[in-house]
Amino acid sequence: MLFTCLSLRMAIAKTIVCLLLCALASSSCRSPSTQEDRIKLQELTTAYVNRYEFQFETGGLYLNARSLVDKEPSKEEARAIYKTFWFKDGQKRTNTNYVYLNVLNKEGDFQFQVYWDPKKNDFGFSAKPYY
Repeated sequence: MLFTCLSLRMAIAKTIVCLLLCALASSSCRSPSTQEDRIKLQELTTAYVNRYEFQFETGGLYLNARSLVDKEPSKEEARAIYKTFWFKDGQKRTNTNYVYLNVLNKEGDFQFQVYWDPKKNDFGFSAKPYY
């Protein structure tokens, strides 16, 4: 009886440790998006419903905008997308892990990247998908 009780306790302890390790491992793989990021993403999806598909890149930093039309994405439209996601009431949001907007064509090929340059207090564009 004592042996059975100790074995049961040991099995329960191992199960708890395993569950904790699984929870810690999966939490490190989750997207770093905040609730406000997800709300802003929904705003973008609604505003550009037939023109762009948006996706957070795993690990943060990059928001991808893939065009759904054959026309090449424009920098003016990308600037408007950036403003919608990263600005609130004319001020740049600081409660997000995302920094760059990667703009892709319909085939998913990288076209250009948009970012905010605080030194110039203006938008910057890059021909490289990763900074």
